[in-house]
Amino acid sequence: MLLLPEMRIPLWPWNLSVRTSQAIGAWGVSIGIIAIQASWENGWELLPPFLVSCTLYGILQTINLVRHPATLDWSRFSAVAYTIFIVSVLLAEAYGTWTVWRMKHDRASS
Repeated sequence: MLLLPEMRIPLWPWNLSVRTSQAIGAWGVSIGIIAIQASWENGWELLPPFLVSCTLYGILQTINLVRHPATLDWSRFSAVAYTIFIVSVLLAEAYGTWTVWRMKHDRASS
């Protein structure tokens, strides 16, 4: 979406402008870079702010989907894929947040 947004806009489950598509693409690239760097360095202690913010993002997007379901065109596969993505982000990031919190507290009690 960051590069060639005009080609990817039709795949999105609601209407986007070119600038909005590029902003979403930039956000996705930055999230990927953070995740790759954390994996490379095995730096779980660096991730709590990232994990908490992504968990909050998943919660807010889920609330958004529940409050405004008519925003998406549910006859398109992209709406279902987006919903699955949001739920998976919420679950994965909540699990990551819990894991990091548990690791931090296990080290503190040792």
